Amino acid sequence: MLFLLGEASAEQTQQITKWLLESEENQKELDLLEAIWAESSKLTPNPVAVDVKGAWGSMSLRVDNFEEQQINKIGKVRTLNQKIARISFRAAAILVVAIGIFKFIIDPVLPVEQMAFSASSEVFKGTLPDGSKVALNLNTKLSYPKRFKQGTRKVKLEGEAFFDVAHNHKKPFIISAGDANIRVWGTSFNVKANKGDDVEVSVSTGKVQLFKVDSVSGDTASIFLTAGQKGILPSRTSKPEKLDEQVEPDEMFWMDSTLVFQQIELNKVISTLEKYYNVNITIENRMALTCSYTATFSNADIEDILEMMATTFNFQLLSENNSFVLKGNGCLDD
Repeated sequence: MLFLLGEASAEQTQQITKWLLESEENQKELDLLEAIWAESSKLTPNPVAVDVKGAWGSMSLRVDNFEEQQINKIGKVRTLNQKIARISFRAAAILVVAIGIFKFIIDPVLPVEQMAFSASSEVFKGTLPDGSKVALNLNTKLSYPKRFKQGTRKVKLEGEAFFDVAHNHKKPFIISAGDANIRVWGTSFNVKANKGDDVEVSVSTGKVQLFKVDSVSGDTASIFLTAGQKGILPSRTSKPEKLDEQVEPDEMFWMDSTLVFQQIELNKVISTLEKYYNVNITIENRMALTCSYTATFSNADIEDILEMMATTFNFQLLSENNSFVLKGNGCLDD
């Protein structure tokens, strides 16, 4: 390696040059190693800057000088020891160049073993190598390296997943989801990235950057989202958008049967409950449907949710089979 770069010592150069002059086969072997070295640089997205032509030219000059010196010398009869030394050096020269190629070119780009979480018939929950927790919705796959490289934590998502990212301000967590990328340092959020659809990001806690890098110009378009906000990267576009709408109350229901109502009108609260609990709910005074409700429920029975709602608004709760009636004026009495 040092010889190809023109950085070998005078003694090393003389030894390798002598070996090259031994035969045309030796020269061909070095040519082959040089070709492997040049091709191997294509394996990494950040190739090592090497002036191959300059290095080869420098080596050729040294070969010419050494050859001229050899012509002016009186040929010597090779002794058995000289033959042994020549053979040994030939093997050593090849080994030195090969080790140099491996160390400086191949080793940095050896592929890290890829792992994957997947969910097909039921929700999957797991932990990534950095301690970040993830939940995958049905028909979702998350690919990640067995060990994260220095400086960043990168994963690839196909489907829908909720992330609770371990905080590390020196090592951003980046999700590749279709054409979109999401960068965080420690927060929790949901990502929908079904193939061919828009990519949606809903933030529960912390701050998230949603961005896309133009594959031609390299320009980056991005937005920042904070808790309670929602962003989208529409399919076939290059700019992410921040949505005015709040995170849906049932955004996380697929993961842990959680409903989060943040100043949500009762008409939407009721439609959400009817959707997931397969019940009919009626508020007797329809004007009360405009009242806003704030509450969070996880794995709660519908009866418990409605009793809490009745207590909050001073409703009277009546029930029969899968039908419920809330009697009263709710917030209108305030």
